[in-house]
This record gives sequence, C-alpha cells and structure tokens, in this order.
Amino acid sequence: MLQVGDEQMLVGVTQQNISLLGKLEQPIAMDEVSGGQDFANQLGKLLKKDDKK
Repeated sequence: MLQVGDEQMLVGVTQQNISLLGKLEQPIAMDEVSGGQDFANQLGKLLKKDDKK
C-alpha cells in the first residue's frame, strides 16, 4: 500500500515493474496495518536460517 496525501493506492511490485492495482475508496487507518512489520521480521529470520545451510 502506498499513501500520497489523503489517497491510498495498492501497488504490485516485481523486479522489473511497479503497477497500480487500484485506489482504495475508503482509506485504511495506519494503526490497522501493523502486521507488515511482523511479517518482515519473520521473513528475515527464515532467510537467515536458510543462509546457514
């Protein structure tokens, strides 16, 4: 999700491209989107475990 001013947009990202998937009609409060950091931490732990093999 990307926020520009009061607008929030959902984007898809690949190695070659960034695409606008849609604009949110009703913005999501940022305190409702707290799970992203937890996901990033878990992914980081898994990648570190994989490096040790």
